[in-house]
Amino acid sequence: MIEMVWDGHPVCDVNAPRAVGPVRAEIRLASQVFPPDGAGYFTTCFHRGTTTYGRDWLFLESPGTGWFLGAVQSMQGEHYCEGDEHFYLDGAVSPQIHGTGSEDYYLGCFWPNLNYNSPFANCVGDIQEEGGGTFEGSYAVPSCYSRFHLEAPIPFFNRIDARIQHGGFDTISSRYASLAFSYLRGRPALVQTDSIDIGSPAGEAAHGYKADSSRPYGPIAASGSAGDSTRVSLGRRRMSTSTEICPAPGTIRTTMSTSAGSTPISTSIRGSRRGKIG
Repeated sequence: MIEMVWDGHPVCDVNAPRAVGPVRAEIRLASQVFPPDGAGYFTTCFHRGTTTYGRDWLFLESPGTGWFLGAVQSMQGEHYCEGDEHFYLDGAVSPQIHGTGSEDYYLGCFWPNLNYNSPFANCVGDIQEEGGGTFEGSYAVPSCYSRFHLEAPIPFFNRIDARIQHGGFDTISSRYASLAFSYLRGRPALVQTDSIDIGSPAGEAAHGYKADSSRPYGPIAASGSAGDSTRVSLGRRRMSTSTEICPAPGTIRTTMSTSAGSTPISTSIRGSRRGKIG
C-alpha cells in the first residue's frame, strides 16, 4: 500500500486497443490534513518516443523535495539490456545510484525474462515465446517491466534527475515508453548557503580557515589517455596542491599537502536552519 496525498485529481483506467484484465484495485480515502510545506504530492511523469544516441532515457527530472517511488517501462527494437540506471540527486555531477543493467534494475538478473511478479518488481508476459522463440523476434515484442522502491526509498532534497541507458552505451535506436512515480514538493528543502574555495587566500581568510601544520605528502604521477597530455584536465588549484606538466607526454606530477590536528573553519547559514546544510 502506498499512502498518497490527493488534491482533487481524477483517477481513470484506459486500455487500448484491446481490453486486458481482469484488473482489481482498491482505493481507500482518509480525511487527514497535511501542511502545504510538509507534504509531497503523488506525481507521475510519462515519457514516450525513440531513444536518442548518446543520451540516457529520462524517467523524471524536477527540482524540489520528495521520494522517487519507481517506474513502469516498455522497450521495443534493439538489444536494450545492460542499460544502467543513473540517478543524480540534489545537483550531483555524477550519479549517486549507478546500476549494472536494465535487467538488474527490474530485478530480473538476466534476459530474456519470463513473467514474474513481486512487491518490488514485475515483468509482464514472455517476450521470447511471443516473438516466435528467437532473440530477434523478442526485440520486436514490446516488453513491460516495473520497479517500485518500497524496500529501498530514494529521497531527494533539492532536485532529482533519474535516467536509464538504452543498451550498454546509449547507442541503440528503440521505441521506449515509461511512467515514473514520485512524491514531489516543488520547493527544495536543501539550499546551499555558503561555500569555501580552499586554496584561495581570500576564501580561506573569509571563513577563518587555517592549516598551519600542513606538510608535504609527496609527488604523485598520473598519465593521460593514450599518452596525450592535452587530454589531461587539471582544473583549479585546490588546497595546498601544486601541479605541473612533466616533459613526458600525457604525464602530470602533483605535490599534495596534508594537515595534522584540527582545521578551524566557519560557514554561514542564512535564515532558518531547518532543511539546510552549511
